[in-house]
Amino acid sequence: AAAAAAHFHIPAAGKTGTTSDYRDAWFSGYTPEFAASVWIGRDDMRVALGYGRTGGSAAAPIWIRFVKEVYKNRPTREFSAQ
Repeated sequence: AAAAAAHFHIPAAGKTGTTSDYRDAWFSGYTPEFAASVWIGRDDMRVALGYGRTGGSAAAPIWIRFVKEVYKNRPTREFSAQ
């Protein structure tokens, strides 16, 4: 996720997740305007994603590309501490 986030300058936060057998990976993130999650896996758990395919390496880059597209023509704002 660090490589994918290197050029990501939108206020955001999130959390990765990976099953211990690499069958599921996810990233849930949010900005001041919205929240979204990406899950990668198979409904029947037949096949693993592959060793090292984690929420950070598989799901987070998809979330980052999605958020960059959402904000392409939209202003960003900072989180508010209210």
